[in-house]
Amino acid sequence: MKIYSSYICHPGLKRTYNQDNVYYQGHILDKIHWKAKSVFKSKWDSKEMLCFGVFDGMGGEQYGETASYIAAQNVKNILSAHKAGRIPSDIMYEVCKKSNDDIWQKTVDLGVQRIGTTAAFVIIQYATIWCCNVGDSKIFRLREGDLLQLSMDHVASDSAHKDKKPGLTAHLGMNPMEMFPNPYIVNDTIQSGDVFLICSDGVTDMVSLADIEETVQYTGMTRCAGKLLKKAIAGGGTDNTTLILIKAE
Repeated sequence: MKIYSSYICHPGLKRTYNQDNVYYQGHILDKIHWKAKSVFKSKWDSKEMLCFGVFDGMGGEQYGETASYIAAQNVKNILSAHKAGRIPSDIMYEVCKKSNDDIWQKTVDLGVQRIGTTAAFVIIQYATIWCCNVGDSKIFRLREGDLLQLSMDHVASDSAHKDKKPGLTAHLGMNPMEMFPNPYIVNDTIQSGDVFLICSDGVTDMVSLADIEETVQYTGMTRCAGKLLKKAIAGGGTDNTTLILIKAE
């Protein structure tokens, strides 16, 4: 099965720093990245283990960038050391456990109240995709024109302020002595023609699900990614915008 992919990481219109990071099959962004837009497009064979992920840092300025960089770097390190035959869900759990511990330790070292990051990443091998997330960065599947969220949002079920976005109930960087942010992990069989979208809330807070569903039906992953970015910017561009699109044929 051939896998086509593309990603965009954009700071948006309002943020001074880009706190998002990615893991893109061996590639991660520098902790401090100033480019207005990072774009890659690639073609892969699913016989090899492929991994793609989005990490949305939080906690303020460079600390958010630090958290998302730690998580992306841990994916890179753990995957480079993994042994053949290891179950992808075990790899994903290890990434989340180590990232949570490392980010919490960085919080202690910096003497700040909280830094953290969301995580939404996938591993693809042959005709199976494993999806893992912590927080509210999302993973979607488009199949035969229908968009389905494969990830599960870790957000408060209600909010005292109805006009305010619900807070996260889990992220990477929580005190492991109090709570471990148990990752949501699920697998799915890939069908030819499936399109998968991994994105930060810089996309989903700015673009409706109906618009996302319509946009990712375009052929060409780079074209789709560019259209989604334009819609996110047109919707306000108030946050960093990061997305990875993956198509199976």
